[in-house]
Amino acid sequence: MVVDVVDGMGAPHFTKPFLEASRNSVNGWNRDEMTIEPIHRETFVLMPRAGSKKLVVIFSATDNKAGKFTFWNVSKSISDNVLFVNNGNRNEWYQHGVLGLGDTAEKPVEAIRNYARLVGAESLYMVGVSMGGAGALLHGALAGAQVLAFCPETLINLPHSRCRKYMTPGTKIPYPDLSKLITPASRRIYIVSGQSDPVDIYCASTLEGIENVVVKTIIGEAHAVQVALHNQNKLIPLIRDFVNDRPVARIEGEGNYTKIPGFSYEYFRTYCSVSDRDWASAEMHGRNAIALNPTSEEVNSMLGRALMSLGRANDAYAFVAAAAALAPDDINARFAFASCLRRMGDTDRSAQLHTRLTVDAPELAKSYYELGVIYAGRKDKKNAKLHFQKAADLEPANPKYSSKINPVAEKSA
Repeated sequence: MVVDVVDGMGAPHFTKPFLEASRNSVNGWNRDEMTIEPIHRETFVLMPRAGSKKLVVIFSATDNKAGKFTFWNVSKSISDNVLFVNNGNRNEWYQHGVLGLGDTAEKPVEAIRNYARLVGAESLYMVGVSMGGAGALLHGALAGAQVLAFCPETLINLPHSRCRKYMTPGTKIPYPDLSKLITPASRRIYIVSGQSDPVDIYCASTLEGIENVVVKTIIGEAHAVQVALHNQNKLIPLIRDFVNDRPVARIEGEGNYTKIPGFSYEYFRTYCSVSDRDWASAEMHGRNAIALNPTSEEVNSMLGRALMSLGRANDAYAFVAAAAALAPDDINARFAFASCLRRMGDTDRSAQLHTRLTVDAPELAKSYYELGVIYAGRKDKKNAKLHFQKAADLEPANPKYSSKINPVAEKSA
């Protein structure tokens, strides 16, 4: 039997089959470490820990199904009480509460405090990823909790953002700018974002310089920065430092994008212009961004793409070459460089680089297509058809690839 201090005003409820309980454990959690029985609902789960005076609230990311929660396994390494929250099915960026905890952004804060009292917690810690990071920041600021947010969009519903793409249509946004909730009285807030995601970087830059906020950006990582940290065995130590009130140490690969005045905005605007295929605007904002930060592989790549799309491969060369040099393992940067060389007329070197790409990334249809174009230009119809066919096989829905097959065959006849 469990006691729910929110839904039933103290009335007893029975657990659901989700809690696979045995004599010694509950879903892999050591029962001996629990002071009370876990509490489970489809949108939240409380896992208590004996002796802990802290409650760690973990907000799940988008599209988590009922009963599924972000960081479930990772959190087993935490020796404190954990409350998992899931608002994924609604995708409202936690602007309208959590089913079972309250239907406004403010009501879950009181529910969380009730659960903190139930387990004897004296301190609150909020953690989240992506939409969950925004939820952690929103509720953490309202509750006066410490916050660790990975890749949060703090400006809600920006153009070409995940909010814009995944948020439930018609969702009202009472808190469009989460930075406005942070006050000098706020407890420490950590933001960790990947530098290769322009939306995340622009959002993180709005928190840069605010008292008690620490912004960390990671070179070469995009929106799933927490996955990269986990694969490098850095995620759990980082979360432990955060929960144990130790300063979060410098992360290997930290960059400086949000610390360069004006750069994050121009980076974001370049990305929006490229996404809109407004190549003139992309060139303008890209050049502004490069003037502020010439070593950004992402901006070099986008500016090079814009110039190639404007038919100016010679102008694009320096930028795509810089991107490929700055990110030598980035397949797209290598592709752009090889494609630029073809457009400049150096088909021998371009073919060499594209052939290497088909070895390193055998599913990269566009490199097979580029090789088809090169062979067609050499009047090598057999190899042209072979490479166009490979591109079409990899991406059958791409009409550009399939349209090249029959014309080549007909000319060969």
